[in-house]
Amino acid sequence: YMAPDAMAAFKTATGVAGEVVVHATNEEIMGKLVASGGKGYDVVFVSSPFAEVLNKLGLTEPIDHAQVPNLANLYPEATKLPHDVGNAFSVPYTWGTTGLCYRSDLIKT
Repeated sequence: YMAPDAMAAFKTATGVAGEVVVHATNEEIMGKLVASGGKGYDVVFVSSPFAEVLNKLGLTEPIDHAQVPNLANLYPEATKLPHDVGNAFSVPYTWGTTGLCYRSDLIKT
């Protein structure tokens, strides 16, 4: 998910315009990145296992932490990701929980 006004706010803050390209799945963007050698994309949003593979394939760049002051606002756990301890090449963008609901009148526990 990306807020509708995120790119406009980014341009206002940085002077850099960007284009958002939405892909349906991690596999889709992974295929495009591998096929292009990473060309055509500056930032991608993928889940942790895919970020790890992209890094192993040499398709990531180190993050200059001095250019991302909000890293200081991450939960400590977000800086110790198993695939990227210290956020060398990735930064968590979203985090959530999926709930499971059921009808107790139909399912006995």
